[in-house]
Amino acid sequence: MSATQWYVALDVVSIINTDKTIADHVISMSTGRDCSTVRSSMGEPYCKTDPIPEPPLYCYRTLASVNCYATPDPYNTGKRPIDWPPTRGRSL
Repeated sequence: MSATQWYVALDVVSIINTDKTIADHVISMSTGRDCSTVRSSMGEPYCKTDPIPEPPLYCYRTLASVNCYATPDPYNTGKRPIDWPPTRGRSL
C-alpha cells in the first residue's frame, strides 16, 4: 500500500469512530475547539462555538422557600448562600 492509501484508510477509520478526519483532529487540537468535516457537510458549523457560561446564582433560604439572586447577599443579611438546586445529593 502506498502512503496515500494508508492515509485514506486511517482517515476512514477515524471518520467511522469519531466523525472527524485526521485533519479535523489536528485543527481541533490547534484551535481548542471541536471541529468536524462531517458536521459541516450536514449544514452545521465546522467548529462548535464555546458555550456561554451561565452567570452564577446565589441562593438563600427564606421562611417558606429558597430565593436566588444574581448578586451575593443583595440585602446584606449576612446569610451564607446554599447549594441550589442541590447538586451534591443532599437535602435542604
